[in-house]
Amino acid sequence: VEDKLDAIFTLGGGVPIKGEPWKSFFMGNALLNVHAGPAYVAGGLGFSTKERELRKGGIDLVGQLGFNLFEHNNSTGSIFGELRAPVITEDRSFEHHHKLLLGFRYIF
Repeated sequence: VEDKLDAIFTLGGGVPIKGEPWKSFFMGNALLNVHAGPAYVAGGLGFSTKERELRKGGIDLVGQLGFNLFEHNNSTGSIFGELRAPVITEDRSFEHHHKLLLGFRYIF
């Protein structure tokens, strides 16, 4: 029986595709992945630092949609799209603190 559910803990960085006022930021996630063949959907909680000087870092709700590109021994490489929405507080609105990302993940 194939595994369909994984718990994934990740750390990484984000690099903006635009210049000022955007800056690089760090993030971490705790996600549950549900697999359907090489495709997967994931959801959970994460933390991200601020990506602009006037914004704040904090806890995010995270959703991912991805595809495993390769599997070799116990390693997997995948590409994914991610939506990060802030756990909404008065100082972190969705409008100003959500993030859309495209990423590559290598699990070993």
